[in-house]
Amino acid sequence: MPGTAEKGDLFGGRTALADADHDGRAELYVSAYGENTYDGAVWAFRSTSTGPTATGSVSFGPAGVGAPVTDAWFGYGLGR
Repeated sequence: MPGTAEKGDLFGGRTALADADHDGRAELYVSAYGENTYDGAVWAFRSTSTGPTATGSVSFGPAGVGAPVTDAWFGYGLGR
């Protein structure tokens, strides 16, 4: 899984399942909206026939999608 766990990241504070690639299996999305002093980040875990896997997972933050970065709480609204 990409990234490093740090105190206060709030990894797993929000989660969601969605079939974003339309293969009939839901991918797992996990946020850490406390990442980098509440800038936030989201991890996307691919789905296999047996469930989610960290193999090939990716993470992205607000800068990666062109959103404001500072104190963005990116991922806070995930799964709400």
